[in-house]
Amino acid sequence: MNHGIDAQRASEKICDLGDALLLGSSLNDEMLELKYIDEARKQNVPSYSFVDAWVNFGERFIDVNQELHWPDRMFVTDKHAQKLMVQAGMESSRIDVTGNPALDEINRYLELKSRALYKKALRKIYQIPEENFLWLYVSQPLSIMPNSDIDENEVKDLFLGGLTKLGRETGRDGSVLVKPHPRESKGNIRKQWSGSQEGIQVLFAEDSENDVNEHALGADAVIGMNSMALVQAAILNIPVLSIQPGVKNGNDAIPSLSDLGGEVIRDAIELPHGLKNVMAKSAELNSEVPSNTPRIRQSAASLLLDYIFPSNSFIK
Repeated sequence: MNHGIDAQRASEKICDLGDALLLGSSLNDEMLELKYIDEARKQNVPSYSFVDAWVNFGERFIDVNQELHWPDRMFVTDKHAQKLMVQAGMESSRIDVTGNPALDEINRYLELKSRALYKKALRKIYQIPEENFLWLYVSQPLSIMPNSDIDENEVKDLFLGGLTKLGRETGRDGSVLVKPHPRESKGNIRKQWSGSQEGIQVLFAEDSENDVNEHALGADAVIGMNSMALVQAAILNIPVLSIQPGVKNGNDAIPSLSDLGGEVIRDAIELPHGLKNVMAKSAELNSEVPSNTPRIRQSAASLLLDYIFPSNSFIK
């Protein structure tokens, strides 16, 4: 999609900005962030980029001519990401570990003693039978993402096949609540999931209905590929399974998931065992949120801004 933002418009925007330029990062045909970084440097405006991922660090800052456009400073989520960014070519002295501002809001959910109210509400909204095991499936259109090793349709088929087998073995029906990615067409996602296996109720979450954390809190388990939503669910101590067939450890987009108690499947033959483990963990928790659930770094957004404006106490 062409947004029509060229270097001249980028320059105008930076003039409006004033003291600093803070950007995210992306992988697409336009790579608009690189234009902003270049214009900021021409105007002596310091540029900062935040990367909330653990893959494709160098690719996020390389243009079609294979030229690098590093910002003045880089913010990353953890020490592992910092190491990978150095390997991509960024000087370590220009990289700061801030945590992920997108995860700041999770702390308010960690005060919960139980998820029972969320689980009851979600089943009521979508008319899900009480006896069904409720899986929240976090969808992603990975086929349109560059350098992705995962086929989302293969993962969907593996998951549904494993779920059918699990239902026969346990005698318990399953409901799948599909949470579409913002880039996915509602029509396409429904078409992809049409004709699902017998005994599996498939439903679709609407973007306007609650956020992904509240959907996760209401589910018995969260399933997906490499979405940050899986990391968020694991932080909330919700049973999580990441299905990444054929992906090697070094290419994992969410390497912290295992450390947070989530389960990662990289071989399709391991999927039935993984699904059973997740169901067992869900039964063990029984909607309770353990008191020893670790808190994430608080106020990553404030820390990030402190690096940009260290003398401005009003940010703290």
